[in-house]
Amino acid sequence: MNKMQKIQRVTATAFVLRPDSHFFIDERSADKKVSREHIEFIGDGSMQDQEPRKIHEVAQDSISFSSLIERRHYFGELITHTLNSFGSQRSHLSKSERKKLALLLEQHSRPWQFRGVDFSRAQLTDLVRARNNGRTIEFETLGPYLADYIRYKGVMSQENLIPEDRTGLAVATIMRQFFPAARLVALCDEYNTAKQTDAYTNVAANFSSSDIKNFKESFTRLLVDAGVISKTDVADKDYLLISESTKARDAGMLVKLLKQKGLITEHGAEILFVNPAAENPLYREIRLRTKSGRWLCEALDAASFLNPINRDILHLVVLPHYMKAQQDKVWEILRVLGITPDGYHNIFYNPAIPAEDIADTIAMAFRRVEATQAN
Repeated sequence: MNKMQKIQRVTATAFVLRPDSHFFIDERSADKKVSREHIEFIGDGSMQDQEPRKIHEVAQDSISFSSLIERRHYFGELITHTLNSFGSQRSHLSKSERKKLALLLEQHSRPWQFRGVDFSRAQLTDLVRARNNGRTIEFETLGPYLADYIRYKGVMSQENLIPEDRTGLAVATIMRQFFPAARLVALCDEYNTAKQTDAYTNVAANFSSSDIKNFKESFTRLLVDAGVISKTDVADKDYLLISESTKARDAGMLVKLLKQKGLITEHGAEILFVNPAAENPLYREIRLRTKSGRWLCEALDAASFLNPINRDILHLVVLPHYMKAQQDKVWEILRVLGITPDGYHNIFYNPAIPAEDIADTIAMAFRRVEATQAN
């Protein structure tokens, strides 16, 4: 473990501005004396040693979050800009080229990354304006996996929440404050045995009915206790708790629709979404179902948007940063279904950072946008 990995988090926070860019960097002091010129906050919350360089302190009350508040291009245009700098428009990219492109995209996203939160795929101004104009909004901030709570017979509680779900619950509370009329959407996963897309896991989960019942009921109680939903709210009307296992049939309907568009390739039970015109060339080919017939999260999530009404709803999805690739794949499918960039927004966060810090950063960003639009 190097010296930077030994740094312990403390509450004191200062902000610095790199002179060669407009990145805001969250720089935390430590009980061990380390030169402030050697610590750089990276978008995912990591720290790395830097060569000494001159930095200019910026008073916390002067931080404008200008890159979040000002209207900017959608992420797709950032991809286009990155591709131009990358210098390759070929239909096939080698493994090394794909790795290089992914790295460049992450680097070009950093102006919109603050204190472990990545806003690069969200337009906060659009979100606040839509709320003020009465547009229908849905938000998703956590999608718990039963597999994480099976040791507790499926019961979720404040005492046993994993970091991602603790943060998701805290952010849901913030979303309820800023979007009081919005509807919560949560995918309760009792279908998969592990997080993220794992094309090599051949079987779906087979949990008991009692564990599934405990899982859903305890999750609902947590949402009520946190004030995200009320006791009088009606499921499937005021909020949506979607079982991942029930989406398998919808995934089949999704494939049928995509097949009509000529975007499906099948190899036995394996199903691939293939789109040479993908916005992000990293995802011209997306596996939807494995060779064993197990649907992957990309297909199940995208299948939730088959109803044409989703084109009129503004969707905000807040997830851990390791879900970026999964969400980018979902977006490639949603584009084909007619969802427009102004209707789908992602915010990602580092689950290693305390939940309250992530929630505070998101709340601060929305407050700044609100203040700007009020002027």
